[in-house]
Amino acid sequence: MSSTLGSQSVALRLATQLVCRVRRLKIDGLEHVPRRGQALVVANHNSPMDFFYALALMKRLQRDDFRLVVAAELLDRRRFRPYVHAAIEAEVERLAPYAGLLAGILTAIVPPVFRRLHPIPVLREGDDSESRSLSLECLLQGELVVIAPGTGNRNHRNASGMRPLTYGVASIARRYFEAARQSLAVVPLAIRSPARGVMSKVTLVVGQPFRGMCDQCYPQLFASGGEVPEAVKHRAYQLYTLELTGRLMDLL
Repeated sequence: MSSTLGSQSVALRLATQLVCRVRRLKIDGLEHVPRRGQALVVANHNSPMDFFYALALMKRLQRDDFRLVVAAELLDRRRFRPYVHAAIEAEVERLAPYAGLLAGILTAIVPPVFRRLHPIPVLREGDDSESRSLSLECLLQGELVVIAPGTGNRNHRNASGMRPLTYGVASIARRYFEAARQSLAVVPLAIRSPARGVMSKVTLVVGQPFRGMCDQCYPQLFASGGEVPEAVKHRAYQLYTLELTGRLMDLL
């Protein structure tokens, strides 16, 4: 695969630098992300600006072998326009009267930019098995994958401002262990923005890698001799996701 960072346009690089300078981006715990080899970086998702923070993190790591998991709607202009129109109306009330105009402008810019980064598209609703399989393939090839698996909207955020996590990370980690017979390094990444507003400071806090998906932690999930019962799988995913959520919340 071609270099992801190398495929970025000059405009995208400058936009990333501008956003990070305006938001006075600070990164703590960078040493917890491996400089080479596979890892799944799991972040909370606050705003569209999180995309630029992820690129800044990769630049600081000097890694160009990474893939971002993004909503499929961000890659297709026909799907992007109604998606961003609804998002503006729901998330930024002051801009709601201009949602149509802004959606039109952003539709001409955003999808081509995202496609240049060779992202992994994920369906926000429906079957996301293809994105999980592609994420697994990249990890097995030794790449870094960045995902923000939060579900719901701002009304679903808890007291820390974090939305519930899906079971996608648990599924990927389980399949990685089955394929590689070693636990996957899952690195929690908290995006902190204590104050609201365009000029508020943002801090990325990287936690220690979490290697909780293995046969020692969930022996029934990896028991040999046949298909694992859905109840066993669901319980394992639930417990794993709860622990991962706790690790992220501790960083917020």
